[in-house]
Amino acid sequence: MQTNLKQIREKNETSQNTLAEAIGVSTAYLCRVEKGNQVLSLSVAIDIADYFDISLDELVGRTYIDEDKHYHTPKKPTKVPMPKTIPPKK
Repeated sequence: MQTNLKQIREKNETSQNTLAEAIGVSTAYLCRVEKGNQVLSLSVAIDIADYFDISLDELVGRTYIDEDKHYHTPKKPTKVPMPKTIPPKK
């Protein structure tokens, strides 16, 4: 699960150490999550969302909140239709 943790943490001027201490995890764990080398557990994701007063959707990039506190959902990429049949190999 990819997260916006690093961007959210930096936007709020919070160090990895400060966040780690506040939610009871190691800074190494947060570093691995931010680099995409560690899956964020649901319980830690909830703690992070509570700490920053954001939704889980915002944490994982499904929505974001602008300066006026309006929620937005990023546009999903357009799906390319698959062919009905697969052409035979030549």
